[in-house]
Amino acid sequence: MDLREAINKKGERPVFAPATSACSFKRSLLDQIFPLPKANSIEISDNYIKFASVALSQGLYLNEALSTQGIHSHNLYTQQSNGKIMNVKVDMTTAYWLRKNFPNLKHFSNRLFRTSLANYWRCQKLNSGCKQLVDNYFSELQIQEKIQVAIVALLHVSNIPARLRYLKSFRQ
Repeated sequence: MDLREAINKKGERPVFAPATSACSFKRSLLDQIFPLPKANSIEISDNYIKFASVALSQGLYLNEALSTQGIHSHNLYTQQSNGKIMNVKVDMTTAYWLRKNFPNLKHFSNRLFRTSLANYWRCQKLNSGCKQLVDNYFSELQIQEKIQVAIVALLHVSNIPARLRYLKSFRQ
């Protein structure tokens, strides 16, 4: 499978998300991705590796269960009560570092960031440490990108895209 055009040019999010423990990579690809950026806790997660790898190289997706995921009692991410805000932090951090380290991923990074920004506003946890992530991301953008990211995030918060899809379904 080759998702480079979809992620690089169109900014589309890959439709699969295997755990990185279920992935294997060529050394030459990992040399482009590593070392990982420094972030608090798990805010730089498997998503950074997965999104960067599908943006940089073609791959093979095997739609077959080869293992099961074990969730231990000290898991910091999966099935946690703070899951929504943690997802926001992970996506914001991932978007920031993908954009910074792979400028050709700006469409994807902006899309990931504006969705996480909308979710952040929905969570209404403005003291959750995300403000610095928002400030950092916006500092990387040109003025027209700042406007576009903010407007689309506001549209997502107001749920206008879903309402428009619903209304459009009546025309068919």
